Amino acid sequence: MKLINTVVPDLPLTILRDNQFVQANFSDYNRLVLVFYPQNFETTTITTLMKYSKQINRFSAQNIQVLAGSIESAFNIYAFNEQAKAKLDLFADKNAAISDYFGVNDKGKCIHGVVIIINQVIKFVGVGAELEPRVVLDLFEQLQ
Repeated sequence: MKLINTVVPDLPLTILRDNQFVQANFSDYNRLVLVFYPQNFETTTITTLMKYSKQINRFSAQNIQVLAGSIESAFNIYAFNEQAKAKLDLFADKNAAISDYFGVNDKGKCIHGVVIIINQVIKFVGVGAELEPRVVLDLFEQLQ
């Protein structure tokens, strides 16, 4: 399925923000980076989230919101963030609807991925590789 330059469906999101669960939709965001990671409590996941957490002010300065998530329950993400202390919002994708849509669901487990959405239009989908936050910021600038 071709995703680039298509409007993102207004899927519901369960987001952990400041240790509180909130409900949102993709239409709530104008400039969004989605970061998919394999599973909570894995070393690579913590490393990925810490890299983005360290750069969150750079994203915020450009009015870019970052959501990171995986095929996990909301409560698993909450427990994980008690340990990880990520400084970005995390989303739960227990039913894998979001992961399926963006092609990062591998038999019930997320693979690494980054999606850039500007004004509800999908501009970039990178699946299978971790992208450094500075690379994502550069991509965002080029795609505007």
